Amino acid sequence: MDTFNAIIQAISVVGFPIIVALIMMYVVYMQNKNHKEEMNELRKTIENNTIALTQLVDKIETFIK
Repeated sequence: MDTFNAIIQAISVVGFPIIVALIMMYVVYMQNKNHKEEMNELRKTIENNTIALTQLVDKIETFIK
């Protein structure tokens, strides 16, 4: 309940548009942080797939020779 009162007080002191802008900045920041983590996981997966494909190609080439 204290959090709700703090939000209402902040809106009355600085105004609704400023509070909404700050909330949106926080949301964008969190999305960017999550996206960065997802991209790091995707990069690791692609690197592992590249290694696996390279090993597969090497085995196929030795089998063909």
